[in-house]
Amino acid sequence: FMMISPSMAHTYALIKVHKTNHPGWAVVSQIDDPSYKLCKELTRILAPISAKSISFVQDSSCLKEALKGLQIDENCRLASFDVVNLYPSIPVKKAIQIIEKRLRNDRTLKDRTNWRVKDIIALLKICIKTCFKTLDGKIWMQKDGCPIGKATCQKIYIG
Repeated sequence: FMMISPSMAHTYALIKVHKTNHPGWAVVSQIDDPSYKLCKELTRILAPISAKSISFVQDSSCLKEALKGLQIDENCRLASFDVVNLYPSIPVKKAIQIIEKRLRNDRTLKDRTNWRVKDIIALLKICIKTCFKTLDGKIWMQKDGCPIGKATCQKIYIG
């Protein structure tokens, strides 16, 4: 899982044209990050436990299919909420405890990897803590929550 020529992640913004005042959305490219390949492997290992979550929705097509037969009373309303700063808001310590418990109860884990649960958790912590990025030529480090742009964080918030 070593990178041949790693580089620090870089941050850029995408404009949310559909929102009032067109705020920016921080995007962090982690492709050449030293932990990129390890994060990809951890994401593969964690994916099945995320998919088992009751709140898991793979994409909008799956949501549409799930809601297809749903009968809604005329007095009911369907609401959608936009989470602000989703990844940085995740309580990492609690999320890792939940993931560790789910990994220990996962009967299919041995089919995906021969890594021990304690090793997976240790590597996950390393991936989360290595979150340096550049913006406008300056080096930044995210101190709280899950780092934006790390593939493993998708599975942490879903898990």
